[in-house]
This record gives sequence, C-alpha cells and structure tokens, in this order.
Amino acid sequence: MAARNIDLDAIAQRSTLAGIAAARRFRLPFARHIRRGPAGDLAGRDGGGALEFQDQRDYHAGDDPRHLNWAAYARSGQLTMKVFQQEIRPLLDLVIDTSASMTLTAEKATRTMECIRFALASAEEAGAVVRATLADGHHIREVDRTELAHPAWMPFKPLKAAQPEPPDLARVQWRPNSLRLFVSDLLFPGTPDACTRPLSRGASQALIFCPFDRSESDPEWSGACEFEDIESANRVVKRADSSFIRQYTEAYANHFRMWNEIAAGARTTLARIDTFVPFQETLNQLTKRDVLVTSN
Repeated sequence: MAARNIDLDAIAQRSTLAGIAAARRFRLPFARHIRRGPAGDLAGRDGGGALEFQDQRDYHAGDDPRHLNWAAYARSGQLTMKVFQQEIRPLLDLVIDTSASMTLTAEKATRTMECIRFALASAEEAGAVVRATLADGHHIREVDRTELAHPAWMPFKPLKAAQPEPPDLARVQWRPNSLRLFVSDLLFPGTPDACTRPLSRGASQALIFCPFDRSESDPEWSGACEFEDIESANRVVKRADSSFIRQYTEAYANHFRMWNEIAAGARTTLARIDTFVPFQETLNQLTKRDVLVTSN
C-alpha cells in the first residue's frame, strides 16, 4: 500500500524548505527555452504595457483568432499569433505521477517532494505561470493554486490497491510553448512513447525527473522472500537466489535503457534522481549536464 508507515505531513514540511533553498542556487531553464518568432528576440517581462505587441508565435488549435497576425500571413502564408507582453511570462506545466510506488520508502517520498517543491519554487523565482496536474492512470486532476501555496501540501495519500497502469498524459491540458516537467519513477507497464509524445509535443522543453531508491535498483534480497506489488498489494513468495536477482536487475536496467532511448528520440531530457545522493548535489550534477541553470 502507498505511504505505509510514512509520515507524509512531516515530509511535506521538510521538502518545502528544501525546495526553496535549492531554488536559490538552481533554476529550471525557463529563459533560454522560450521560443522566439521571426520578428526577433522577445522583450523582457518588465517592458511595456500589459497588452503591448512584442512578437509573434506559431498558431495552435484553440488560439483566439482575434490575435492572428494577418499581415505576416499575407507575407509568408503561415498562420501566426501576435504575442503581447503578458504572454512573455514563462509557463510551467508540472505533472506528478501519484501512483503508489512513488512513496515506496520515506527516502523516495522525500526526494519526490523535494523535486516538486524545487520546481514550484524555481517557477516562482522566474515569475512563471504554473499549472500542476496529478496523474494516476486515467485519473487526471488539476491542482488548485491555493493548494500549491500551502507549505504542507502533499499530493500523495494512502491509496486503495489497484492494478498499475501508465499515466494518461494525453489527457493533460498542456499549454503551447510551456516548459513541461513530469515527475515519475516510470515504474509502470506500457511503451514510453505513450508518455513522451504528449509530453514533448508543442513544448519549449520537456523534462522527466525520475526519483528512485537503491532498494529498487540494487536490491539486497536473500533466501525466501515475500514480495508485494506496491500498486496492487498482491503478494507472492519467491526464492531470491542469484539467478532470480540477476533476472530482476537485467529487466530493471533494460526498462530504463528503453526509456532513455525513447526519451532522447522525443527530445525529452530524462534525469534519474537518486535518493542516496544529497539533493543539492544532484541538482549541481544536473546543472553540469546543462539540464538546469544556476540562479543569478
């Protein structure tokens, strides 16, 4: 069962402080990934009036036709939208996998919440407009901003047993040109492209933060062990001999090898976040990989 014997309230409080502290040193890469149109560079957030025309961007289904740039269409034959100053604010679409395995251990629950709180604090520092969504299979729920603002907010709750299924990211209300961050351990069945396609399509950048515990990647099983599916609560007794452990570790490695390959093909950055490594050290490593940027 999810969150069993774990103090989620205490984790929520600690993670909020850790996320705020981390955002003072590191940031999500908002500015360098805002798409610029043929009119040139976008002006900064502080320039001009709220409805000042500053640039143009590609048209997307559902855009207000009143802001179509017909003069540009006459020149190029391509539909573009006028971009006003208020649209220059960066966008963060944060999607959180709330399946039971995300809180397998207290360490994993903590690292997951630190990632989430860092993203929210980083967005606040950048003046970004945040849309947060919880995803558990086909159950998709957008989080009210007042919930996010509470320092004790915790998206993970003790859950009833259920058959695991991949989060249906095609049902998420993604915004064009948003920076998209999916926080998930990726321990669900199905092919990765069912997630990477909707995650990356129309994004300024797509990121996956994948927290993991070494009890998953390098288990210390020995002898007869009772295994419980964290999602469904089904239990089975197996003998964890060297052959069994080798099969498990090979399957685990192949699973993430497939995710890395498909994510790279979809121009999505997958960052595995080890619970064993201090959080800010992990963020520093991601900065060296050019996944994050340092705060000014």
